[in-house]
Amino acid sequence: MAAIMRLCSRERRVWSYHRSGSWYDTTLPNLPDSSAFRENFRVSRTTFTYIVNACECMRRQDTNMRRAIPLDKRVAIGLYRLASSAEERTVAHLFGVSRPSVNLIFREFCRVVVRHLEHLYIKFPRPCEMAEHLRQFEAVLGFPQGVGALDGCHLEVCPPTVNTSDYYNYKGWYSIILLAVADHNYKFLSTNVGSPGKNHDSNVFRRSKLPGVLASQLFSTEAKVVEGVNVCVAASPRRSSVPLAGTPHETISAPWSSWVSLTDIQL
Repeated sequence: MAAIMRLCSRERRVWSYHRSGSWYDTTLPNLPDSSAFRENFRVSRTTFTYIVNACECMRRQDTNMRRAIPLDKRVAIGLYRLASSAEERTVAHLFGVSRPSVNLIFREFCRVVVRHLEHLYIKFPRPCEMAEHLRQFEAVLGFPQGVGALDGCHLEVCPPTVNTSDYYNYKGWYSIILLAVADHNYKFLSTNVGSPGKNHDSNVFRRSKLPGVLASQLFSTEAKVVEGVNVCVAASPRRSSVPLAGTPHETISAPWSSWVSLTDIQL
């Protein structure tokens, strides 16, 4: 019986498909110009090393079946996907991994970065730093008493099968909304992303952390008078639930004490 089994047995094939990642393993490290690294990953090699160390929890152990994808390659896949918006198939060919691996690594990388690094870099200046921040903002942009610029944009997505219409925006396509504040150095101070594209900016604003930030002690700096005129912000009540100009504010001084009715042209 054993002899029959040996005759009938088939040669086992390696279940792991061999892929070539020569671009990342060979070509990129040997490029003489360091700017090529920044061009592909949008960060310097020093910053890349810092991110790798911050993402230590992404490291995987080798097994008897196969070798794990190295941590630095995992981080590189995540950064390259973000920097290039390339298809998963393209990234897989460049790094010598499977397309599903690119998908899983990219999602894990984003979660780890948000969990470990977001609170360190995306934040408003501390109260003791506010005066210097205001000075630099005015020096660069010429706008007094400015902390940051607030705006939003729509990011195109494939909508979920549930509540699909909520993601259909006024531009005629499906999206989620990014609401962000950036300072004079183009650095994000606050971000809010994920609201369905059908939402109005005011709804996204109300659900973000910004109303709480504006009401905090962070904005306790005295108002500034520029050439005899109080610096103020004219905002519509339908755009904001925070009385930026409706009532006198510690930072923003308004020339009126209550909301006035503004026409669409005035707004």
